[in-house]
Amino acid sequence: MAKQINIDGYDICQPPVCEDNTEVVILSVVEGSIIVKLTVYNNDDTPSLIAVEYSINNQRFNNIQETQEEDKPWTITTEPEELGLMFLRAKVVINNRKYFSKIRTIQITNIINPSNLS
Repeated sequence: MAKQINIDGYDICQPPVCEDNTEVVILSVVEGSIIVKLTVYNNDDTPSLIAVEYSINNQRFNNIQETQEEDKPWTITTEPEELGLMFLRAKVVINNRKYFSKIRTIQITNIINPSNLS
């Protein structure tokens, strides 16, 4: 992503454009209750949203679990409610820009709270 940096009315990134090297990275995933540890590299601004998005057996990412932790790395725990292939990604919003990690997959073969199954 490109960004514009103006100093005294002069865009120091032209030409070419300054690159935005912000990178969201899932550091680890622990199965059972899914515990995701994530961080952001190359950007020290404070995120307005830190979350994990996930879905089972599709890539709709229709479930979200947020954290209010302030210090990196952030840890988010979620408990999937169905069996199957979980697709998950980290999502961070910084200065109204959305950043996503690479998609990770986990085969869910056990539910911590079986009463969630219908």
